[in-house]
Amino acid sequence: MKIISGKLGGRTIISPDHRTTHPMSQKMRGAIFSSLGDITGLSFLDAFSGSGAIAFEAYSRGAINITAIDKSYYSQQAFITNEKSLNIKKLIDFKKMSVESWLKTNQYKFDIIVADPPYDKVNYQTISLLTTILAQKGVFVLSWPAKQTIPEVNIKEIKRKIFGDSLLVFYQLQ
Repeated sequence: MKIISGKLGGRTIISPDHRTTHPMSQKMRGAIFSSLGDITGLSFLDAFSGSGAIAFEAYSRGAINITAIDKSYYSQQAFITNEKSLNIKKLIDFKKMSVESWLKTNQYKFDIIVADPPYDKVNYQTISLLTTILAQKGVFVLSWPAKQTIPEVNIKEIKRKIFGDSLLVFYQLQ
């Protein structure tokens, strides 16, 4: 897997070596960042981060105050390995915990939130709660199984893109 663009563009990262993860394809990651446009100087949350590919891509493209969260041991190990190989240790605030636990203590708002939850253990309430920490005019991107009902959230949907059995849904807080 490679970082697509920016100051780390072309650099290789690894995926967690475990069956419970579903690494997002480069095509889907590219679609997210193409849709977002210039993210320089924007705060960014990578919820359910897995390898950290989304967070590393955001850093590479100029996002700031980046937080990545994942409770999986295998994802944590992949993130740490990637962080070291990219030589950006401590530039992304990585939380080794569940998104649900983190939300109970978080006090920050984010300009951009990308959520790519494990498809087999999706918590609809967590997705809804993530939208409450979006900054004004912020964008929330949800990666979701195309054949499952999308969780209801209280912000405006602005775009959908289908990639095989996966769906990207973009929302914006008005």
